[in-house]
Amino acid sequence: MARLLLFGGKGGVGKTTTSTSTAVGLADSGLKVLLVSSDPAHSTSDSLGVQLSSSPTEVEGVSGLW
Repeated sequence: MARLLLFGGKGGVGKTTTSTSTAVGLADSGLKVLLVSSDPAHSTSDSLGVQLSSSPTEVEGVSGLW
């Protein structure tokens, strides 16, 4: 099982855009992807248009992305 970790400390440098786009791209290529966010601003849920929770929730419209 491969793992990819993206992180950075400074705000406004594209962490959410990079991680969300990478996750969608990997899922579109047939991989199962779990995208985890610790962002208190909820940027990832806004980017994906879903309500994130403490348990894996499949992202509607992107097969293989939770």
